[in-house]
Amino acid sequence: MKVGFISAETPFDRCNFSGTLFYMYKALSEEPDTAITAIGHRPKVNALRQKISQKSLWLLGAITPRLKTTVLRLIKRRYSLTVQNAIDATAFDLLIAPVNSEVVAALTLHNQKLIFVTDATPEYIAQEYQQQLDQGIHDIEMHCIQKAFKTLYSSAFMASKALTEFNSIDDIGSKVDTVRFGLNLDTPPKAITPKAPPRLVKLVFIGKEWERKGGITAVETAQALQRQGIACQLTIVGCTPPITLDPALCTVIPFLDKNKPDQQAQYHDLLSEAHFLLLPTRADCTPMVIAEANAFSCPVLASDVGGIPSLISENNNGFLLPLGATGDNYAHKITTLINNAEQYKALSEGSFEFYQHNLTWSAWAKHVLNTATTGTATIQ
Repeated sequence: MKVGFISAETPFDRCNFSGTLFYMYKALSEEPDTAITAIGHRPKVNALRQKISQKSLWLLGAITPRLKTTVLRLIKRRYSLTVQNAIDATAFDLLIAPVNSEVVAALTLHNQKLIFVTDATPEYIAQEYQQQLDQGIHDIEMHCIQKAFKTLYSSAFMASKALTEFNSIDDIGSKVDTVRFGLNLDTPPKAITPKAPPRLVKLVFIGKEWERKGGITAVETAQALQRQGIACQLTIVGCTPPITLDPALCTVIPFLDKNKPDQQAQYHDLLSEAHFLLLPTRADCTPMVIAEANAFSCPVLASDVGGIPSLISENNNGFLLPLGATGDNYAHKITTLINNAEQYKALSEGSFEFYQHNLTWSAWAKHVLNTATTGTATIQ
């Protein structure tokens, strides 16, 4: 099968989209009888050029937002033309377009099957992430779904939202399905990482957006455990918290680059030593850190929001807590688990097993290609 992978950002850089494009492309390329070609992606630019480009767009937006919008649309139009030329010149059997609705909506297809892959609907992003989206994005997304053979969401929650949000599409029920995303790591563990109930509880919080990801609740969880006389450490990865922290309780690692072997190894070590990943997020689609933690036998305590319930099997690889759960609530759950040696051991082992059976890119690629053949993703 000849597959065209439509990606605005290069799928050869682990830092784009948290590595998702890289591992999608890699998994598809490893499937037998599949020849995959990246279409239209911009070549990787060095960090300085990228910063200059981002700064220029920011300044343009600050001076004249309408001009910035015009420039971005011209860039997208040029990109769409590049993609169109590529699919006109090659007889692809299948096109796969991750989170690229504006480009898909603009394409003219020639009997190729196209699968659109995404993790959210525009309405969810606008409401829950409080982002101002481009005008007309709902119509663009709807046109994309109409044009695609199938739209695959990464969670049952988002697929359900799509059925409501785009209910004006006559055959919307047959066009939407669910396939979970996989694990964004090069060399995941091949066996369970043994973890006994800890004397020193090691907690990890990972996220760029401190407020949306519930960073303060993670800190309050560690503080609550400390007040109870339970020794713990919280490692915060991916951001610089806007608050003063007790260095004896909290360690901050502002950024880890997965493209660099030493920093990827540091990340692996952190997860292999962690007893719980804390994800008290306010809104989320498909947090990749859940699969990453589970691969290292690390259970996840997360908010019951967005697409997270598709990634957490209660008492198997973690637990869901209500959106309004406090640090005391998270601390209580942790205390209950570490005081029951058998339950914690089973939860840790179950985390690895859930990842292995449900959260790999190999499984994702097989389901996507199966969808192209049979029209059914076969996974919920």
